[in-house]
Amino acid sequence: FAREARLVAMLSHPAIVPVYETGADGQILFIASAYCNGGTLGQWFRERDRNVDPRLAARIVARLCEAVQHAHVRGVVHRDLKPGNVLLHFDDGDAEQTDESQLVAALRITDFGLARFVAGDQQLTRAGATIGTPAYMSPEQARGAVDEIGAAADIYALGAIFYELLTGQLPIPGESNMATMRAIENQSPISPQRHNAQVPGDLAAICLKCLEKDPRLRYPTCQALADDLNRHLTGRPIVARSIGRTEKLWRWCRRNPTLSLALGALACSLTIGLAVILWQQLQTESLSNELVARNDQIERARIDRDRLSARNHNLIKQYLFVLDDTRLLTGPGKAAAREHLLSVADRYLEEIIEENPQDPESILDRSRTLAGLARLKFTLGETKS
Repeated sequence: FAREARLVAMLSHPAIVPVYETGADGQILFIASAYCNGGTLGQWFRERDRNVDPRLAARIVARLCEAVQHAHVRGVVHRDLKPGNVLLHFDDGDAEQTDESQLVAALRITDFGLARFVAGDQQLTRAGATIGTPAYMSPEQARGAVDEIGAAADIYALGAIFYELLTGQLPIPGESNMATMRAIENQSPISPQRHNAQVPGDLAAICLKCLEKDPRLRYPTCQALADDLNRHLTGRPIVARSIGRTEKLWRWCRRNPTLSLALGALACSLTIGLAVILWQQLQTESLSNELVARNDQIERARIDRDRLSARNHNLIKQYLFVLDDTRLLTGPGKAAAREHLLSVADRYLEEIIEENPQDPESILDRSRTLAGLARLKFTLGETKS
């Protein structure tokens, strides 16, 4: 009790409830501090019938950051920041008639009972002990990692307060204190925009950066957090960035190495199986395409053969007509026409025989054609040809 009074006595900031005196009255210890007439931030929030405007929520948290930064610079870590430990004091005593600026100015952080002086003050805690209020407790606090609990724990708590102001929800709720602490260790909060579509993307990114599982991924100081909030409020680019799905998956794998390894092995097996099935399908399709191509070639060859046979048939008919029509053989002025018909028939018959040298009908037809040419030459007196 006296330790808390000594720690707060080191601090002097408008947003921290000051301590005037500490002492004992018989068996009763007392701390005399400033009186705050507006209740707590938690009470003010619960009395509202709607979510806090995102810009007002940002201003509230920025103001709290300034006070917490003041404590951190002097080596004091609060370790139990929550709406119930933020008092409100209104100079005119009327909380209902205040504007946003008056509300922000009314904020006062109190209850440093769990605070720690960073320069070696360890007597209040032991390894494995949990320190703080579960709903606003950082992961390192939830697992009792005393040596890791520092300024980053307060930044996480400020992120939890910010999340609640933006959405009306706790970042990671649980049915009991133990369930909440386990969830804080293993689960990540969903984006505030999922609860409240009016939350700007910049503020959602700032809030989630405060709630990172790894303290090193949070803002390095409360001042850095306040600066980013003020960048948004003044329309400037913020430092925080939204986390993509790939990075979310990677961080989940780091938190769940055994399960991610098993899922990875299953994914590899499925990938290999699908690759084999795909390869077999491609091979089947390739063979099918090859068979179709071969069938097309055979069909084209058959069509060509049929066309050639038809042409051969027509030529042979012309040839027989020439041979059988004695008028064409002996008529005046017919020699050139007869010779042309027989020469064309001979040329095509020669091509047919080259393609199929074992075809007796084609050989016989060509012999008859050549004989006809010979008779024609003899008749015309061209015996040497």
